[in-house]
Amino acid sequence: MFRKLLMVLIAGVFLLSACAAPGAQQLPDSGEGQVTEDPDAPVSSGDPQDPSLPAWAPRPEDEDLARGEVEIDTAELLTLESFPPQFMLHLTGLIQNPCAGLRVVVYDPDANNEIHVDVYSVYDLAVMCAQAQESFDVNIPLGSLPEGEYRVLVNGEPVADVVSPQGSVDHLQATDELEIEVDDLIDEGEVNMIERPVQVQSTELVIRESMPPQYALHVVGTLPTPCHQLQTEVSGPDANNRIEVRVYALVDPEIMCAQVIEPFETMVELGSLNPGRYQVLLNGEAAATIDG
Repeated sequence: MFRKLLMVLIAGVFLLSACAAPGAQQLPDSGEGQVTEDPDAPVSSGDPQDPSLPAWAPRPEDEDLARGEVEIDTAELLTLESFPPQFMLHLTGLIQNPCAGLRVVVYDPDANNEIHVDVYSVYDLAVMCAQAQESFDVNIPLGSLPEGEYRVLVNGEPVADVVSPQGSVDHLQATDELEIEVDDLIDEGEVNMIERPVQVQSTELVIRESMPPQYALHVVGTLPTPCHQLQTEVSGPDANNRIEVRVYALVDPEIMCAQVIEPFETMVELGSLNPGRYQVLLNGEAAATIDG
């Protein structure tokens, strides 16, 4: 009798343990409503874009985002063709989170004539993102500098030395009153304009809602100075279905102008196309492919 009672008690203990085991987990429901992460699904950067700012510029909403590190592969100083010289920092590297946005902050020269540049990423902790690296390739304008010698540091590491020649301060003090309406003078044939290259930062193919579809190339970049006049040209398609787009600047070399890099954003209309596959070249480089 005692043995039967003991067996009943043991069975009861096991039954209670199975029904009330702490930390027990339920298997996920395989029906509708189950959320799974698709590593091949497209991800969003979560970075709202202000058209008036470069994609890498800090934004007020960054205060609500987490800050991450980036891996820098290339940090190269470029000197633009102008006087006084204007400088640009070419950066390439990797962001560890493809949902993150790149941020670059350029500080004024300090007491030691060091120009510090912070490069980092921002991302939303609440956003699930594919675990993959995202590459970046950007040009960061540093503008003109007063006469002197400078050192550029990226994330605390020295990358280049800069020598700004004598006379730079006088040019930096040019005011808006010295600028003139260059377009009017071009039309009247009173100036001898020269062609200068522009810096293109990004391009995007735009397909307008029409029938047949109309195409355009959205181009974002910078002009060497506010006195440079943006120009665009389109030719083609040629026999190989290539459409050539030229984006450049015209400027009067005798004009004194504030030496400040001027951002631009333009839409180059490509019109409608016959059915086929087309390649769009911008200043000789592949910019987009159209499957019409």
